[in-house]
Amino acid sequence: TRRRVAEGEKLVIVLGKQGALVVKVVGAGGAPAAGARVLVTSPQLWPARVADTGQDGSVRIGGLDAGTYALRAT
Repeated sequence: TRRRVAEGEKLVIVLGKQGALVVKVVGAGGAPAAGARVLVTSPQLWPARVADTGQDGSVRIGGLDAGTYALRAT
């Protein structure tokens, strides 16, 4: 964070590359679970990020920093 940058002064901003998880949810019989709700959380990510799977049972959850995540699907 930097405040009060004077007009004409050079400001360098570095953005870190974020990752994504591609999650595929299957039912007990092995068929894709369309419409499953997937929750992703970590000590740095609270509240949990929530996404629903598509017809193929998969969902992409992006914008995640490096770290360890816990996932739950219902």
